[in-house]
Amino acid sequence: MLAGVVGLLGFLIGHWSAVLSWFSTVSFFSSRGSKIMSNTTYKTVIMICGIFLVILGFYFVISQINFLHIL
Repeated sequence: MLAGVVGLLGFLIGHWSAVLSWFSTVSFFSSRGSKIMSNTTYKTVIMICGIFLVILGFYFVISQINFLHIL
């Protein structure tokens, strides 16, 4: 029982540390990118990334709806 709790805590702490480091890296490069690119280029890149995420979200919702109809 104790090994399970220790394993779970180890997993959670490792996962949270990885998420924190990933978000910190993305945030760092995002702030640096705004200084390297022109304002128009930066806004275009952010817009393209946002559109991609919205399309990906729709894909996940539609694929889940299709999956539930199969059941």
